[in-house]
Amino acid sequence: MTQPFDVDSYAAARHSQSKTLSDVHSELAHQQKQNQQELHQLISSRYKDFLNLSTQLTGIDTTIAQETQPELQQITQAIHHTHSDLSRRLALIDRKLAYRARIREKRAHLRMLLDIAQLIRRAKGAMQESNEVDALERAAADHAQIRYYVAKASDTPGLAQHAFLEDARRQSAEIAARLMAALGTCLELRVRAYAARPSAAEAAPVAHCLRAFATADAGAEAEALLRAHLVRPPLQQIMGAVRAKGLSVDPAEFRALLRQALVCARHRGPPLLGAVAEHVPGTTYDLALRVFWQETAAEIIRALPLVFVPGSPDLFHGNYTAAMAFAAAFARLFGLGLDDLADFARKWQLSAYFSLRRRQIIDAVEGQGEGPGADPAAPESDPPDPAVRAIGALRQCWDARVVLPPLGSRFWHLSLQVLQWAAAALALSAERLGRSGPSALLQLAHSVHELMQHARTLPAMALETTGAAADCGSASVLGAALAHALQPLDALAESIPARVAADIVARACAPLATQLRRTVSLFRHTGRPPPTAASAYVAQLFSELATVEAAAREAYDGGFADELCLRVRRGVCHGVSAAVAAAAADALAAVSKTEASLLRLRGSAARSARPAALAADDALVPAGVDLRGSVPGSDNDKIRRQVWLDIAETARLISALGAQPHAEFSSLLRAIAPLGT
Repeated sequence: MTQPFDVDSYAAARHSQSKTLSDVHSELAHQQKQNQQELHQLISSRYKDFLNLSTQLTGIDTTIAQETQPELQQITQAIHHTHSDLSRRLALIDRKLAYRARIREKRAHLRMLLDIAQLIRRAKGAMQESNEVDALERAAADHAQIRYYVAKASDTPGLAQHAFLEDARRQSAEIAARLMAALGTCLELRVRAYAARPSAAEAAPVAHCLRAFATADAGAEAEALLRAHLVRPPLQQIMGAVRAKGLSVDPAEFRALLRQALVCARHRGPPLLGAVAEHVPGTTYDLALRVFWQETAAEIIRALPLVFVPGSPDLFHGNYTAAMAFAAAFARLFGLGLDDLADFARKWQLSAYFSLRRRQIIDAVEGQGEGPGADPAAPESDPPDPAVRAIGALRQCWDARVVLPPLGSRFWHLSLQVLQWAAAALALSAERLGRSGPSALLQLAHSVHELMQHARTLPAMALETTGAAADCGSASVLGAALAHALQPLDALAESIPARVAADIVARACAPLATQLRRTVSLFRHTGRPPPTAASAYVAQLFSELATVEAAAREAYDGGFADELCLRVRRGVCHGVSAAVAAAAADALAAVSKTEASLLRLRGSAARSARPAALAADDALVPAGVDLRGSVPGSDNDKIRRQVWLDIAETARLISALGAQPHAEFSSLLRAIAPLGT
């Protein structure tokens, strides 16, 4: 058979022969034309054969249909008969299979009912046989299976309303009641024996009873019995003596009671827990939490409900501290976590306690009451300054007898509020003491210093109280909050030395104008010799500063006194030099004006003697005046020399004090250099 023509192969072959598409197209068109001619020749040469075949095939379809119709009908009938027979046989098989399935189901139902009946007989027999733990445990196991099969049968169609199942439910309930009563009696006897002599040997029978309870799916009932017969009786005996005291329970007495409760738990708990872990593994019992701890906490709450209320903050603090120490020791003994103790901790009304303490501290700060731990019998005295009250309040906030670890954040915010109040109160004190002299302001500066020093210890105390001393993140957060709270105090600490300095400068420089006028009158028309030393008042400019510094060094410690004196000294030198420069400049300008006026009055001869004097009437040093290396002759030059001596001496004193003068003073000193020696 001729292979079909492959266009792609043909085109690829012609392309490989370097023929263009137009050549290939021409070649294909020629080939198509040639094939058509060959087809026409073939049809023309075999025309007779085609015509004969067409004539012979006429009517062949009718002939074929007549020949095949009978056989096809027979085959169709045979197929229909076979299908009907197979359907009948399959239906019969399905009915037989369904009957067998019903038989199997009824057999399974009967077997289930027989199993229930057998389990009921066996459980009753085990309980009638003996009240020992082993027999009760077998009965518990059978009862657990009875419950399972009864529940399964109740969900099975056809058995849910069966009369036997109703009777089985009734008998199961009776067995459960008898079993729980027998197990309760057995456990109570074993618990009493164990309570009398707590040991591993006496704990093993208790563990076997607990295993029987677990088999009966009654672990909660077993734990309730343990709480009632093992934990509660000794606690009731311990708490009975203080049950009616309520708020008056002394922390020492409360601590002694809790110590007895802990000793009792240590005596009875570990042996039983060890026996349960050995003989009843894999159960859901949690005796440490649900039996020993929860019953102990519940008995404390029942016996002393008012101890959780902060009627007396001091008693509440002591009782809470004792209770939390007891809870921590209990948790260590039984391996409990902090979350297990959360319900007991929430019983303590810490918010009410903090409100009382906050009111006490705020009243003490504002001078309206006594702070925590104050002696009410102490004699009354004048209220201390705000810094002292604030320091006392901060100490009270973090006193071990006041602060509680869960309230650490609240006491921290209260401390920041105390600092804010202190800053405002100290600022008012500074305004009020501004006219009382340097000593009062220095005392206030010392108070501010002491308050800030104490405040900087607050983050460490807060972190230690809350147990986060090693948390660098918390330390940085607290440090940033404290720095923000101390900003007003920092500003006040900077302003007080400036106020002291301003007060000293005001008193020291008040007579400057008078002294300078006296200098002018001292040399004007008196014929006095030229001056050779500074005026006496210059030495008095810094005398009060020396007195203040001596008093500060005597009253305060070296570091604070040095820093305070340095700040005051800088402020005094700055202010005195500015005042001296202004007063001296005015005096020299006045001398120059007077000299210029006299020259105008004297006429042209005097003007030719010092012509530049008229150019600037108020010049500090008139043009052409240079007294360096000469002795002043005129009264005006003597006055100028005296002023220069005073300025130079002031500069020397400032330099001796280790401070810098005002910029105007330095400029004046340079400007009047021609007046010097």
